[in-house]
Amino acid sequence: MTSSIARWRMIITISVGIAFTLTGQALFAMSLGEAYELARQHDAQWRLAQAKLRDAQELLPLAKGQLLPQISLNIAKSSVQQQLTTNSVAAPRQSYPLDSRTLSLRQSLIRLRQLRGVDRADAQIAQATQELYSEEQQLVVRVTSAYLDVLLALDRRRLIDSQLTLVSNRLAAAELGLRAGQGTRNDVDDAKAELDRIKAQSIQTNQAIQIARRQIELLTGKVPGSLDTLDLSAFRPDRLDIPSLQEAVQVALMHNPQLLAASHGELAAQHSLRQAEADHLPTLDLVAQLSKSTGENNFFASTTTSSAVVGVQLSVPIYTGGVISAQARQAATKVAQASESLQQITNKVRIDVQTQHDAVVQGRALIEALKTAVSSSAEAVKSSRKGQTAGVRTVLDVLRSESLRFQAEIDLAQARYSYVLSWVKLQTLMQPLEAETIHRITALFKPN
Repeated sequence: MTSSIARWRMIITISVGIAFTLTGQALFAMSLGEAYELARQHDAQWRLAQAKLRDAQELLPLAKGQLLPQISLNIAKSSVQQQLTTNSVAAPRQSYPLDSRTLSLRQSLIRLRQLRGVDRADAQIAQATQELYSEEQQLVVRVTSAYLDVLLALDRRRLIDSQLTLVSNRLAAAELGLRAGQGTRNDVDDAKAELDRIKAQSIQTNQAIQIARRQIELLTGKVPGSLDTLDLSAFRPDRLDIPSLQEAVQVALMHNPQLLAASHGELAAQHSLRQAEADHLPTLDLVAQLSKSTGENNFFASTTTSSAVVGVQLSVPIYTGGVISAQARQAATKVAQASESLQQITNKVRIDVQTQHDAVVQGRALIEALKTAVSSSAEAVKSSRKGQTAGVRTVLDVLRSESLRFQAEIDLAQARYSYVLSWVKLQTLMQPLEAETIHRITALFKPN
């Protein structure tokens, strides 16, 4: 039976190895911090957010450019063929070139729409910047979550391997006892059923490992090999300090990037409304023009005309078919939408902070409770084994107590990882990411 279990493990290990070998990439050992740095270089969602910021940063030069002088040069050259006829008397056919050069300058003096456009561009750039910060926080959460998913799946496989060994030994002992006339057929059947159940769990766990590793590969562009494990000898939940709930909410309302992005979005919508309202107002421009032309006079084709014009141009909108009013109403609606969106995100941030704060606080208590549960389940296994020896417990009773102990250990591992992830989410909800946050998370792990 032991050799059968060894072959079973070998098949699973080889299958996992082949799955990653077929990708054609080398395996990379990486810490959590290294995985995050790789994700910053490779993750498509993060690079998209960076591209959106670069796009938004061009809005300010575009807006300011409409307030700067507009200079243009127009050059025209053509050949004229004309025949003048007066009272049925035809003049000689004329053929002459026409040459025209015009240098124009226009400088806006009063254009409130363009001034509001600069304010709007500033708000849009601030919004895109905060959205990038928010995406950076989400990247930390996604990398940490994927990393911990792999570690949890590996812990499950380690415990399932231990279960396979124990149950196979129990089955061998039950079969030996049955042949010696000291056991029952039920003990053998119960052990076989438990062994089959654990084998099925082993297959599911290895599938979960592959899926979790592929998620890290998508984020980092590297096939993960050995990952750092949680340093249980030094891990203490209270090492990760947390503020009070009231303080956490106040910090989040002041510094949460997603909330700040929505606030700047509302401000940009207000500037858009002011832009639309400014379309009703007159505009005043300084206009200057230098021109020189030859051949524009039909009677004096060789005459050259030079002119210089300087003045101001006033434009007063009177009626545009209701377009300006419709645009103003539409802009006002967008302001209302931005305001409602800001309120919605504010409420969401409050709820998310409370949820993650509760998860961290309750996570500490849960870890301590599961530690006690693991100790109690270990004692229950010892008692079941003694009871079997005394004849008051069956193999099934021992298998059940051992299964409960393994489940308690898996629950404890999951509680630790969930606690770390909840702490990370709480930090990213409160304020923009800091290098110290990544360092503190990475310090919880040790090389495998």
